[in-house]
Amino acid sequence: MKESIGVVEWVNSNKLTTNTFRTELKRILDEAYKLEPEIGLDADPIFYAQDFPEKGFDLESFDSKTNYIVVKGKNRPDFKLTIKMVMENNDWLVDVCGMINIPNDKRIAR
Repeated sequence: MKESIGVVEWVNSNKLTTNTFRTELKRILDEAYKLEPEIGLDADPIFYAQDFPEKGFDLESFDSKTNYIVVKGKNRPDFKLTIKMVMENNDWLVDVCGMINIPNDKRIAR
């Protein structure tokens, strides 16, 4: 289950997420490994699931006031994911996704 270390490295290696997102991702995974050293989180925190739609996502809704987006799986329309974008230094970045930084009222039930 050391794949989650790869997730942190992958997220840190690109410029698509905020520092807050990257910090919270690492905190969630570190805490999971403290509680369950053999397994860790046992899910992908970005997708808030163990698996995800392999064909990608389509936009389901967008709230222009809050910048929250809900996407649904192209081949699994019942699989939905909440994302929030923020503008930093003239770039749109992911600040909320899956279980990272998400308020309870925006979390998709699984």
